[in-house]
Amino acid sequence: MVGWRVWTAIACLAVGCGSGSGADRPNGRPDAATDGGSDGGSGGPSDGGVLGEIGPLGETSWTPLLDDSLSRFYRWMPSRGRDNDPEGIFAMDGGTLHVLGIPATDEEQDFGYVATWDEFHDYRLRLEQKWGTATFPPRQNQPRDSGLLYHLHAPDQIWPRCVEFQIMEHNTGDTWMLSGTGLTATVADVHASPPRFDPLGQEVALRGGQLIKSSETESLTGWNAIELIASGRDSVNIVNGTRVNAATDLETDDGDGWSSLRQGRIALQAEGAEVFYRNIAVRAISAFPAGVGN
Repeated sequence: MVGWRVWTAIACLAVGCGSGSGADRPNGRPDAATDGGSDGGSGGPSDGGVLGEIGPLGETSWTPLLDDSLSRFYRWMPSRGRDNDPEGIFAMDGGTLHVLGIPATDEEQDFGYVATWDEFHDYRLRLEQKWGTATFPPRQNQPRDSGLLYHLHAPDQIWPRCVEFQIMEHNTGDTWMLSGTGLTATVADVHASPPRFDPLGQEVALRGGQLIKSSETESLTGWNAIELIASGRDSVNIVNGTRVNAATDLETDDGDGWSSLRQGRIALQAEGAEVFYRNIAVRAISAFPAGVGN
């Protein structure tokens, strides 16, 4: 059956089945810088049970990730390393994470991210996102760009080894495979570059590069509801209630060959555009949840 694995994963999401473009950025992501000083250590606080336990009926509760001190996250920028952010590139304001809410400048701004100290696996992540108005060199006056990174692994760099849920004007919901990651998906045309996700398309294995979303559902002016479901080696991207991308068989190459990719840190990018994030929460899952997405 054509594309049976990705289609089965999406069908499970709907009915709640069992558990379960430049060349200078790694693997085709444009505008990359070099490592700029990585730190492979874990560091930082961890409460061990960040998601709590899954109950006997599979029940869990949502765990908020934002607080006024960003205590669950570290900031990272290539020119400064970890938690050295005197300008307030990543700032909390009334429960909202404000990225690049700084005065206008012609100086180039580091690309960077805030990343969780903890690693996560088998979870459902939700957040709300809205664009600000400011853009900064080297992406001044270009489409506003950010991103949700997941299954992120050391070392910190631009961009780290992870999968990206793209958050970008007209591209929110695309998937990027960064710095040695891959996946399997069903696509509309296996010869297209980059391919576009189609739940009824032909199955193809991809390593590096972009997987375009199936439809455009984001707002450019209001708040967007973003949801990522990561279960085992499967993932689903949901934008404003609509499934726009999905993958199975997530994998990574850590330098010793390709292996399964099931967990890692979660991060949000600063990529030259002002952006707001709020109501970031995560919950453990033992199966794809029922009734999520259209």
